[in-house]
Amino acid sequence: MVNTCRNILLMDFIEIPKFKPYYLDFEDYKKVAERKERPVPGEIQINFLINKAQPDLNDPSTKNQLDNLVSLLNDISSGAVLKSLSIEGVASPDGSYDSNLKLAQKRTDFLQDFIAQRLQVSGYERKSGARVTSWKELADTVMVYDTTLARRLLEVISVKKAHNLNSVAVKRSGLMEKLTPYLEKMRKVTYTCVYIVNRPLTPNEIMQKYRANANDAFLPYEYWNLYQMVKDPDELEVLYKKGTAVAKAYENGRPWMLPECLLAASYINRDTTDASLLAPLVDCTSISASDKRPKLNYIKKDFNGYETLVNPEAVVANYLIMCIKECDFEKASVVAQILSQARKEEYADLIAFAHCMRGSFYNNAEVFKRVAATSPVNEVILNLMMETNRHNAYAQEALEKISKDNPLYWYLKAVLADRMDQGQNMSFDLPEAIRCLVKCFQMNESFINRAMVDGSLKEATVDEAIAEYEMQKQ
Repeated sequence: MVNTCRNILLMDFIEIPKFKPYYLDFEDYKKVAERKERPVPGEIQINFLINKAQPDLNDPSTKNQLDNLVSLLNDISSGAVLKSLSIEGVASPDGSYDSNLKLAQKRTDFLQDFIAQRLQVSGYERKSGARVTSWKELADTVMVYDTTLARRLLEVISVKKAHNLNSVAVKRSGLMEKLTPYLEKMRKVTYTCVYIVNRPLTPNEIMQKYRANANDAFLPYEYWNLYQMVKDPDELEVLYKKGTAVAKAYENGRPWMLPECLLAASYINRDTTDASLLAPLVDCTSISASDKRPKLNYIKKDFNGYETLVNPEAVVANYLIMCIKECDFEKASVVAQILSQARKEEYADLIAFAHCMRGSFYNNAEVFKRVAATSPVNEVILNLMMETNRHNAYAQEALEKISKDNPLYWYLKAVLADRMDQGQNMSFDLPEAIRCLVKCFQMNESFINRAMVDGSLKEATVDEAIAEYEMQKQ
């Protein structure tokens, strides 16, 4: 195989079963409407007109970010009372400190007025602030992207010097042109809005609100109810995506696993995959220095004492299904090791399939047995991969379970005939392997390209079959 550079490609024909998705318990991920103050922090990058307080509304990015902020505040206000909105303008360090601070304050005041005119609510407390980024902060930001430039900047500035003296030193250093892109990153606006949830709506009221306007804004607890009442799969997928985004906004970026797992299950049900959807929710790192294995169903606390269930079974199982369907078998093997800790029969076939695609069927009889049992095609392929006379005989028996209308039947039959060197068939002048390959090519010409690089077949057999096929076409 090494000499001819032809690899056995039979495993590419393995049929992946239509695995059923797994679901989280709704009660474990319930959202309730609590009447307490909640802060929602965020940050936006706005381009202002040079030396002016007004934002550049001709810039699409600036306009979109302002529109999104106003939309977020209106969404929150539709199901809660907006108590306050704090905005802090952050200026870059280049130039006069006092001038930058005054300009940042004017810009912050302007934004408060700009937002207030577009909000559908009033009576909330408005807080404005401003600050100027230090040259040291800029150096720390540059260090992430360009360590050489950051070190040169640190050589120029001094934490003991006044801000304006550092500004002059940087200007004289000739670094300003290279620093310009990073200075723009420093000019930003941070905000925090605080809200209190109103009286929670009943499930019937939530459904009436949804039917009246499906595009209306909903709170996390309302989405939790809608997920159980709405029946249309397409509507639910939209709600899952909206609920995920809203929950992150309300809970300081923490994910809400329920809608993300439900969306993954919906994708799996319609045979669509997107492994990136659940990838952030599955922790493949070891839990401790003494135990290198990733853990299943364990509680993790953040620095605020907030508890999160890491690697719940349903999320890990759905992620494994998507990894298998996307043929990312290296990642699937790692995820399967996590899921195997559940020791449940319901995951056995899924785990076996993940291990099989990494070659475990060679030395694991249970993996071989489970995957071979999923379809006649898989039974034939795994037996062929074992490359023994006994398994070739098993493959021959299993082959007859596949429809002769399937071109893969004739391809696999050719592999067997070529391997067993059956010679000429009494009814045909051509050897059996060549006859089967020609039949396969006639049914689906794309198999020619596969046969040319597949080490499962002899090169001479493939060449003769292609020549015979081309001759019969003429």
